[in-house]
This record gives sequence, C-alpha cells and structure tokens, in this order.
Amino acid sequence: MKQEKYFIYLIFTFIFIQFCGCNKKPEICHIPQNLKDYTIFQKGSFWIYKNETSTLTDSTFVESITPYLQSGSDKGDPDIETCTIIFNSEIISKTVIYPDGVGIVLFDGFRSPYLYSTFQPGYHDYSNNQPGNPYPSYFKNLNYFDSLVVNNKKYYNIMNTQFYQIKAYNDTVTLTYYIAKFIGLIKINKKVNAQNTTWSLIRSKTVR
Repeated sequence: MKQEKYFIYLIFTFIFIQFCGCNKKPEICHIPQNLKDYTIFQKGSFWIYKNETSTLTDSTFVESITPYLQSGSDKGDPDIETCTIIFNSEIISKTVIYPDGVGIVLFDGFRSPYLYSTFQPGYHDYSNNQPGNPYPSYFKNLNYFDSLVVNNKKYYNIMNTQFYQIKAYNDTVTLTYYIAKFIGLIKINKKVNAQNTTWSLIRSKTVR
C-alpha cells in the first residue's frame, strides 16, 4: 500500500512539474542596447534645431519617458520591453521604441518608419500594403555613415533612414532622418510634393 501511495505521489509530482514548465513564460524580449543608444534619452535632454529655409529654431525637450512591459499576445510569447518618450516640441511629438525598432511621430501627424535595430540596408513595408492599394508606403534604411557634419559640427555613427508614402489627393510624402548614436536625430528632411523642409541640429544635451 505504501508503495502504491508513493507511486501515485510521484505521478502527481511529475504532472505538476510538467504543467508548471509548460506554462512558464519565456524570458522578456528586451530592447537591444544598440537601439537604446540611438533612441532612448532621459528627462533633462534637449535638442535645438534650425529650419534651413526660414532660419526659425525649435527647442525639443523630453517631457516624459515611460518604460513598460507589453504582455505577449499568446501564453507562450515573451513579454516585450517597450518605451514611449513624449517631447515638448514643434517638430517631434513622440517616439515609441520596441525590441525590433522605433516609430517616430512628427508634430504634424506624419509618422515615420520603424527603424529596425539591426540597421541593415533594405526596403521594408510600413503599412499593410495590399495589391491595388492607391496609397502605398514603405521605408528603407539607406546608409550608415562613420561621421556626418551638420552645422559645422561632426557627429559619429550615423544611421540614415527614409519613409515614403503616397497619401490621399496624390500627395507624395518623403521623410528622411539622420540619427547619431548617443545624440538622436541630427537632421530631418520632410518633402511633400515639391515643398521641401529641413531641420538640422544646432546643439544638444542628452542624458543617458
């Protein structure tokens, strides 16, 4: 009888271990450090940009930064580390950083591509482009530069990416970004049809 009870106890123990193991969530999917180095900045950070056409300036400040874990969509999916940064700016509204990239939302409502953390060149669909869609959009990682001079200052480790979209009424929108490691956006070009606007960094202070 004792052997039978012991055997039954072992069976239940084995089932319990298997059940717990099957329901254990995978490790958290973190934002890669390389992507953080380009995109995540704390309060106290600021950037001052100059409009190269009108010579107006804009001061961009980090208003809030909210890191959080996004639950995996399925029971077996890992939680996802994300971070939302809200800016006080007339140029940039917010950035949302995920493990696979970052979305940049401009103040006027145009939304940039996700900038993939791999930083590999290539074209990528941004919207759910379907055959016959009259308003396609895509982005492409254009180049990686060792350095780039903006307003007589040299910046290093530059990623250049571009977003393109055909919007309603046949407006063609092209957004081009130059992003420096540990600095953030150093140059933004927005072209809507033939109208061209470029903001370039004058000075900045970033808090890591």
